[in-house]
Amino acid sequence: MNNFFDKKWMTSLDGPISKCTTPHITFLLIISSSLFLMSCGGTHAYMISGGSEYPRFPGKFAEFLGDGEKEVLTTYHFVVSKAAENHFIKRTFFPETNQMTDIEHFADSSLLVKIGMHLSFYDDGNPMSEINYVNNRKDGLAVYYHPFSGQTISTGQYGSGNRNGIWREYSGDGMLLAKYEYAAGMREGPFKEWTPEGELIKKGHYKGGLRQVEFSLPDTAITTIEMPVLKECAHLIDLDERSQCSDRAFLRYVYQRISYPRTAREYGIEGNALVKFVITPDGRLDDINCLRCLSMDIKAEILSIVDKLPEWSPGKRKGIPVSVSFRMPIRFELN
Repeated sequence: MNNFFDKKWMTSLDGPISKCTTPHITFLLIISSSLFLMSCGGTHAYMISGGSEYPRFPGKFAEFLGDGEKEVLTTYHFVVSKAAENHFIKRTFFPETNQMTDIEHFADSSLLVKIGMHLSFYDDGNPMSEINYVNNRKDGLAVYYHPFSGQTISTGQYGSGNRNGIWREYSGDGMLLAKYEYAAGMREGPFKEWTPEGELIKKGHYKGGLRQVEFSLPDTAITTIEMPVLKECAHLIDLDERSQCSDRAFLRYVYQRISYPRTAREYGIEGNALVKFVITPDGRLDDINCLRCLSMDIKAEILSIVDKLPEWSPGKRKGIPVSVSFRMPIRFELN
């Protein structure tokens, strides 16, 4: 069995909740912290009528336009077109490779009211998500995909911007891990959680936001994991204190060193980046991968910071060091 676990910093991004799983464990790892980088580059609105202060590149992405579409605005990293149906389509790219990362539909030239299907992709072209919008609210079926296998990792329905009905979560190889019911964006009603091998771990109900467990595997069948921490916090005895110390130190380290790359500022590149890395059983950094990093200079900035992270104390399962995968979203925004 491959002792490999996953930890994700969850932010305001509305995506699937990361789970760490083995044949005998399923648990949530959520840290309500994010990196939010802002640059005082002046306000900008990409309204078709008002133009943009950033350089334009007419024709750069013309090959991606469909029949009947008219190019109306092209910057270094996206193109806006007017469709035959009289709405507007914005296609965003990883600019140095011309790999499309988003396709969004808008009701008018303000590009403020999303309508129809929003498709997102990882930087290598693999699908990331499919989300339908009605009057700028998520509405209808939504699907989120694993970055490497391409398997669905979360799917369900939105109604008026909130999760509603049954949502299912899957492992990277397609095994059902959890089934929840939602009402107005909150878990409400029965739930079940499984191991990747299909063994039921827990079942119960959510009522008024409270989780009521009706069945759970005995503690002897569920193995807890000591997550990796920065070595400066490894001396703490209490696991919660140790984890909180490491999270704060990690984010402080990144905040103090990361900057908004010059080229990205000049061309108005912004959005949500996502980086993955692994802490090995001997505490080394490995498999650093920018899953979605907006542009080459933003990618270089993120990889440079992660590559120089301080020393780690490895994660453990039953006292044995194991590999743990981290995923961290970073929002770059010009304001």
